[in-house]
Amino acid sequence: MQVLKTRKGATLVLLLAVAFGILFGTYRSTMAEKKRVEAVFQEEMVELFQLCADAGYNLCSIASRYLDQDEKFDEHLTNGGMIAVMRQYCDLAYTSGFDVMYDTPNLYFQSNNGLTYNMPLLIEKLETKDLSDADAQHVRSLMQELNSWNYVIANNEAYHSAAAQFNEKTLGGLGKLLGIKPVAELEKELRI
Repeated sequence: MQVLKTRKGATLVLLLAVAFGILFGTYRSTMAEKKRVEAVFQEEMVELFQLCADAGYNLCSIASRYLDQDEKFDEHLTNGGMIAVMRQYCDLAYTSGFDVMYDTPNLYFQSNNGLTYNMPLLIEKLETKDLSDADAQHVRSLMQELNSWNYVIANNEAYHSAAAQFNEKTLGGLGKLLGIKPVAELEKELRI
């Protein structure tokens, strides 16, 4: 401990303590800000993603009644496999929970992206079947419903401005050095 008794040693210890304090304080304040952004996401966006998932569940119910589960959907999936994939995307919108270890807004986005991509494919397959008038009308309305919710998601100013501010601060400061990931800016990815 002879180093601590010299002026250089004491200065070094002091500088290390200050650097640790700055990094620790930056990490804590950045994580607190990220939690605030995630709270805005929870309040403003989760229900919208779940409404998109509800449209997907409804489509899966109709598809289950009309499509032979073992028939080929495409070169990779059967109809039953496609319906299962759709249900997994829907389930993801209901099982995503907030945890600092996971990038939950991105999970919701992945869920919705899967639905947005796959619903038209499943609808196209259903249009080749002899649907009842009520089911045919319902199938047509489901894609419109999904597109409407996607528009609302893409234009939710409260979340998108909070996410943009957080990402600008995180990527421009010590947050990136500390391994703090930016939050999803869905506005850019979902614009219709």
